[in-house]
Amino acid sequence: MTFQRVQVSIANWVIVSATGSAMIFGGAGCQTARESTPRTTTTAQVASSPAPNVQPPKQSPAQKAETSRALASRSSTLPAAKVPTARRSTRVVELAQPPSDSDLLRNRVTEGRVIVVSSDEIIAVPSRSVRSKNDPPSLMEDAIVTSAVQTRINSDPALRGAGVKCRTSLGVVTIRGGDLSISQQAAVLNAALREQNVREVRLERD
Repeated sequence: MTFQRVQVSIANWVIVSATGSAMIFGGAGCQTARESTPRTTTTAQVASSPAPNVQPPKQSPAQKAETSRALASRSSTLPAAKVPTARRSTRVVELAQPPSDSDLLRNRVTEGRVIVVSSDEIIAVPSRSVRSKNDPPSLMEDAIVTSAVQTRINSDPALRGAGVKCRTSLGVVTIRGGDLSISQQAAVLNAALREQNVREVRLERD
């Protein structure tokens, strides 16, 4: 404890302590007096005083459940993070379509041109110039054409045994056969289109 000595009068001495108490010394002895000045608290004292231990209020089980539900609903409303996805490129490749039977037949007929392909018949015309309808071949000429075409068909190894028969009328050769393949049909048409005085060839299908 520190004391401060203050001279009040010649006969008396006053010693004031840090707590505010004063002791008066004099001839008649000493007397303790309380300082009238109110006690003040310094900043150092406030800083050195321990902080109060404040604890959060305890929650009941019902309150805890309500708090958990509120947190869960809040997290469910948050927008989901977008994950970047790799773009997949799509390439369309067009496959070449196989040629149809009619296209194959047209490509294999070299002595003329196929103008009609149906389920009933195939019609072809020669590539050379032909006689007009106003000047049709005679019956003798038709018979010569029929004989020449039939001989050429019978001599073809690919057409032997196919049962192909032909007839001619006014320069139009009509051929009838069984179930012929594309190659056999083209061979029959080429055989008839090579002959003179042929204006048209008709291949009937069964």
